[in-house]
Amino acid sequence: LEQKGDVPSTIENYRRSRSIFEQLAAANPADASIQDELARAHETLGDGLGRSSNSRRERLQSYEAALSIRRNLLAQKPFDTKLRRSVGLTLLKVGGADDPNKAGSIENIRHGIGLLEALSAENPDNQPARREVGFGYYQLGNTLLEAHDYAAALESWRKAFGIREQVAAKDPKNAQARFDLAVDHADLAEVLTATGAPDEALAHARQALSILQQLSDADPTNAVYWR
Repeated sequence: LEQKGDVPSTIENYRRSRSIFEQLAAANPADASIQDELARAHETLGDGLGRSSNSRRERLQSYEAALSIRRNLLAQKPFDTKLRRSVGLTLLKVGGADDPNKAGSIENIRHGIGLLEALSAENPDNQPARREVGFGYYQLGNTLLEAHDYAAALESWRKAFGIREQVAAKDPKNAQARFDLAVDHADLAEVLTATGAPDEALAHARQALSILQQLSDADPTNAVYWR
């Protein structure tokens, strides 16, 4: 349904899915696997709401519900890598969905980055884990930009850029890694323009365009690259 553009029907199905898992979780409160599925249902609903308009409050509530469940599960298994990663990523989503002018929004994202940084440090050769740290700094930059803190947004996006540049260099055939790098070039161009550095902004914009043109040439039917 979502691929056909029927977002309202998709979201309604996500709500039904969540309702089913809520019933299962209520009937089986000690089953960690059902709790994990319920958290995923809350998160999926939040993701779907993020693609519709005027839904920030419900989206935030969905992510907060997922975070609460995952924190409870992590408290039972504090060294579980999967749960630590899930909590870290959900913190990024909670912070991103919240009011960017609230201190808690930034704090949640920074906390999420901290958890993901720790996981990456434990597995330094794990490039997907490192890429998630880059996403954390990217999300932080987005939130800071929305709060009109351009200097802090620029600092965060420079960190994201540095990480994504390293990831792309280690795996030059990874289209997603190269696309992430192009996005960071473009974001840096935007915030550098806002902070009065047009020459550096233009250089980053040209780098973004070059990468996107290469990706489009390799995959000419990909509408995301063309957009």
